Amino acid sequence: MEVVLIILMLSISLHLLNGIFRTSINRKSHHSDEEVKENEKEKYVEQAVKWHTLLKELGEHSDLDELVRIAEESHVSDDEIPYRVLLTKEEFHVVLKQTLKERYENLELDGYEGEFTIDNLTVAVHVKRLAAYILDLQTSLLMLEEKEQAFGLSPEGTAKKNQIKQDIVESEEEIGKYAYLKSLGKKNDIISEQLSFRQFVAVEEEELLEMVDSKIGNGKPVFKNKVDTVNTPTSPALVELNKFMSENKLPDTIYNEIQDTIVDIQKKLRDQDKEKEYDKLLTEAKILEQTARKYHQIK
Repeated sequence: MEVVLIILMLSISLHLLNGIFRTSINRKSHHSDEEVKENEKEKYVEQAVKWHTLLKELGEHSDLDELVRIAEESHVSDDEIPYRVLLTKEEFHVVLKQTLKERYENLELDGYEGEFTIDNLTVAVHVKRLAAYILDLQTSLLMLEEKEQAFGLSPEGTAKKNQIKQDIVESEEEIGKYAYLKSLGKKNDIISEQLSFRQFVAVEEEELLEMVDSKIGNGKPVFKNKVDTVNTPTSPALVELNKFMSENKLPDTIYNEIQDTIVDIQKKLRDQDKEKEYDKLLTEAKILEQTARKYHQIK
């Protein structure tokens, strides 16, 4: 009976320990989940602060709490920014209508929950302002048209109405210069496209040319044989030529001519070095010969 009682107590103890162990594991797992959620929250806050700062620098004010909420819902990478951060749905559709043209009437999904490249934010802000301006113009036009239908308009009112119509057309055309639809492919006869913004169209041409020159300023690569740079002879003239070529963009013909000249100079310098080495060798040979004859007293 005592043996049975001991076994029963051991069984109860093991069962309780097992329960404690499982509870500890569950608590640890719970803490781990909380840490993951906290880290994710910090990431979303950092994204939102970044968006808030960039928008403020561009003259756009936003609600930081709302940006955090959008970040949590969107799950975008650091190089992207949701449309909702910048554009209202009405502004988004003004831009869509201009980029889709006649296809806008058959639009099924607008993609407003999507995102665009954050590098294009400056251009996107300008597009947003154009879209907001168009919405104000359209509202103003409706006000004048309502008045016109009931009582007519004075010459001044008619002129204003026509000017508003012209402003709408010009603003829509300007949106078309900055915004476009990037193709994402076609599947099952469904065309997928993404509203995007042209990054460099707003850059002044002078600045753009400087950016281009910084990328291709050295010109087209020229085929060169492998050169032993350690033993390659040089001279003040060669140093000046190489410096001039590295600091200036030259036409291919001039570049190749100078390159040929450099090769010719290097060849001549190598030949001169060989002659000097040969003369030095002959001199050393004569000295050794004379020293040996003297040592053995040979005339």
